[in-house]
Amino acid sequence: MRILLFLSAFFLFSSSVVSQSKIYNFDLSLIESKGATLAEGLKSTDYEIQLRAAQQASTWGKAEHIQDLIFLLFNLRNSITLPKHYETMAAAAYALGQIEGSNVQQIEALQTTILNVPNQKLVKESWIALGKSLHETASLGVRMEDAYKKHPEIPHNQYACLALAAHKRINQSDFVKSILNYDEILNWEEEARVALAQVLSRTDYYFLSGNASSDTLYKSKVKRWVQNEKSKYVRLQFGRLASRYEWWTLLNDLACSEDEQIAEPAIQVLLAKDSTFVPNIFWVDLKKKASAFNYMRVGIHFNQFDFDQIREVLRAMPDNSREQIELAGVWNENGHPDAQNFIMHRYSEAEDLFHRILWVRQMSNSYLFIDSLVVNDFPTAPPALQYAITECVLEYAKSNPRFNENLFPGWFAVLWTSQDAGVISLLATWALENAERVKGNAFLGTSIKQALPLFQKTETIETYNALLDAYNATQMEEKFLVRMQQVTRPFPSEKEWKKNRSCKVKLKTDVGTVMLKLNGMNAPESVANLLKLCNQHYYDSIAFHRVVPNFVVQAGCTRGDGMSGMPYVISSEFMGHNFAPLHIGMASAGKHTESAQWFITLAYTPNLNGRYTEFGEVVRGKKVIQKIQVGTRIRSMREQHLF
Repeated sequence: MRILLFLSAFFLFSSSVVSQSKIYNFDLSLIESKGATLAEGLKSTDYEIQLRAAQQASTWGKAEHIQDLIFLLFNLRNSITLPKHYETMAAAAYALGQIEGSNVQQIEALQTTILNVPNQKLVKESWIALGKSLHETASLGVRMEDAYKKHPEIPHNQYACLALAAHKRINQSDFVKSILNYDEILNWEEEARVALAQVLSRTDYYFLSGNASSDTLYKSKVKRWVQNEKSKYVRLQFGRLASRYEWWTLLNDLACSEDEQIAEPAIQVLLAKDSTFVPNIFWVDLKKKASAFNYMRVGIHFNQFDFDQIREVLRAMPDNSREQIELAGVWNENGHPDAQNFIMHRYSEAEDLFHRILWVRQMSNSYLFIDSLVVNDFPTAPPALQYAITECVLEYAKSNPRFNENLFPGWFAVLWTSQDAGVISLLATWALENAERVKGNAFLGTSIKQALPLFQKTETIETYNALLDAYNATQMEEKFLVRMQQVTRPFPSEKEWKKNRSCKVKLKTDVGTVMLKLNGMNAPESVANLLKLCNQHYYDSIAFHRVVPNFVVQAGCTRGDGMSGMPYVISSEFMGHNFAPLHIGMASAGKHTESAQWFITLAYTPNLNGRYTEFGEVVRGKKVIQKIQVGTRIRSMREQHLF
């Protein structure tokens, strides 16, 4: 008996090892061929290779693979093997939604799957893929009644909401009403409720804004949901919803929330409103409920306070705090001289680089301040501050047409003297965007030619290519300059690939410790690259350079402005789609340009799905993430061995 058990365990282990090797070899061939071997994998009779190929198709799939993916979508086989094939079918559905240039056959296949298959995961992926595949003005074309008649156990209304949220434009009133017909919204999954709030806030639906008696049911149902919703991540979406349908009581309550994450989006809505709405918003008790920061932001925006009142509040705030910097920026929206004097004074006294950068970004509308920065500070400023000053100059140029008529030499003569890759890349991008207006400019052509030799290196390849594109677009002579090719990091070894299938990283910061769990099976290149940099102590002492409330915190840039990385890139890996709160993704400048920077999400961010590599999640230290601000430093980042 013991011998039989031993043999059984041995064969299972051997089978697992062989299976892993097959998948690794397929992944390796796919990366080395840049996706050319995908069709071979999709046609494979080996289930595991077929599944892996379907998963990889979400990254490497093209129009030529649609027929193979449709075949896999209907890969029902027989009742004995069906359960395991649902995973392949779901992966194929997701991949179909990722491929640009959808066709009628693809859309019909997804709709047929939605109506006829009883597997929840497959139906969900098909709904989302359908939302992505359709032309932005096309109807989803699936009857909810028919879907529920065939499979009432599947929450089609929730998945249809996710499909609508993936749709670029939402003008599907009848379809939205059919979604609302089924059960109470509060019983839905959190992700679906977030999607519904996004859908309702992106289009003005007449049955929520009108007074027709036939729409009472829908309006009361949505309002009951809004009044009883407890999820923070859903309530984050309610600011835009309240704004669209002018639900002032809700907007006021959100703006006065004790939770800053919930108050922030509502405040942003208030800041965007015309001043005629102020009487509806500024109720007598608002100041008692809201923090001084939020109250003053809205009040200053609508000129409700004088200079002495504003200065008193600003001075009461900690110097260089996020609140102080943002409030001063609101004050300076219309170029108020007192606001500009305050900002210039705080900038001159700030010693921390991140604080100086943040103060600079509040002054893109001040000619005198920018002129002083360019002439006096720019030549000796560190790269990240040079980059921020350049952003200010370009923003000012964009908003001042008369300045645009005399762009050269002026400030630009100073900016082009920089030898920083980030600054030069920014100037090259600006030149490319304004190519027709600056075409043939001699100063620009000379500046680009002088800059090119400085950046013809592996680590500055993006800047070099940006300069080439700008030169080719803005000069009268025949285009002849050729772009350099990106250096790609080799795919991890099989030993490394197997070791990283599931691992953890301990992230120690100035404000606490966070534990990250990484998924090396779905994102082997991203995980291997991150662990390599962790082991090299690359992230030690690097600060979080980007913090966007209710969106992401981002790190991995040694400069402090998001413009640095490694002298190589790795491949994108889009095998998952769920950027839920506290998930980890790779920052990029486009497909297959990932390097060293990564981010952690602070809410549901469906707009990132299928565009960025998702490769892990926060499993401990969730409250620490909320404390991170621009300038918070990473003390260490180390791999934690599971065994």
